[in-house]
Amino acid sequence: MGEYGFLTDPIEIISGTSNRTSPVYIEAVRDIEEGNSKALGYIKNFMTSIDRIRVKDSRISSSKGNIQKFSGYENVKTSIAFLSKTIPGSIVLKNLVDIFRALEGNQLQYTEGYSKRISLIMLEYEAAVDMLVTGLSFTIANSIDVQAADAHVIMRGRPEGDGGALTQTIADMARQLRDNNHKIYLDGLIKVKSDKSSSAGNDTTSNSVIDEDLKESVMTERVVADTIDILSALYGGVSKIGSFVKNTLGTIKRSLFGIIPLIRSWMYLKYKRKADTILSLEQQMGFIRMNIEQLKNIKAMDPNKKQRIIKKQQAEIERFRKKAEKLRAELVDASQVATTSVKQDNPKIREEKDDLELD
Repeated sequence: MGEYGFLTDPIEIISGTSNRTSPVYIEAVRDIEEGNSKALGYIKNFMTSIDRIRVKDSRISSSKGNIQKFSGYENVKTSIAFLSKTIPGSIVLKNLVDIFRALEGNQLQYTEGYSKRISLIMLEYEAAVDMLVTGLSFTIANSIDVQAADAHVIMRGRPEGDGGALTQTIADMARQLRDNNHKIYLDGLIKVKSDKSSSAGNDTTSNSVIDEDLKESVMTERVVADTIDILSALYGGVSKIGSFVKNTLGTIKRSLFGIIPLIRSWMYLKYKRKADTILSLEQQMGFIRMNIEQLKNIKAMDPNKKQRIIKKQQAEIERFRKKAEKLRAELVDASQVATTSVKQDNPKIREEKDDLELD
């Protein structure tokens, strides 16, 4: 991915080095494995960096963790089916399909995450849906060649160009979500939140205040604190969840430190890009479908009229090409700007926080 690839290895972000024998690298590994207050400080810094640049999309958040209620769900399915026939060997498409399957397979966890306002789960869901839509838009724009010849539309796949940080982050997210242990991580967050809520009895003041502030947004400063509170309970193995945590905490830590840098990287990319990829996806699929249907229906027709229709469709295809070109340029440019911004923010992740204590 060259110069503009995201660094999503939390150890390298925290230690500032890929040298595994370096003392700071070893210390970062120990902090994460032990889940001490320093590790929670890193998480707080990750969450704060996400909060600083988040971009809300009510079309995604309003589905509240249920991908089937997302307004672009049918279009996503159509696009996956279309691309699967046209470029069946695409690696990017395979990763996008894995993300889509995870969104469907983890639907219960995502919807419960919304009902309990667990920000880590909400962020993951929204990042994954946006990544899916953006990735499909980019793949259509980058890998499909459409031409009008006589009374026919010719569609063919072409070699996938390098999507830089975009395709790298899609691959990393797909790898994280298809891991069987990831669902254990989601269940762990839900169990801790449920346990803490039941321990609080009827005192729901704190949660109701958070819900009121959140509305359709995911993050607030208060929710960052709430997230750290949940993680502190996890790492401390408190109350009724103790045995659950004892058996699964290693899995939860690995998933947690795997997903947070990915969400952060994606949020930077979303913040920096200009393209409305949901609209782009719908328009590009619309152009292709319209061209196919209209040219397919041309049979016995006056030659002059047929030629006018073909010219009109060729103009529509030219619109598709220009829009695809623009989308490719916007996403690649956004990748370059976003990865630079993430690198500048990495030192802030490594800043130590001494105001965190485990339960």
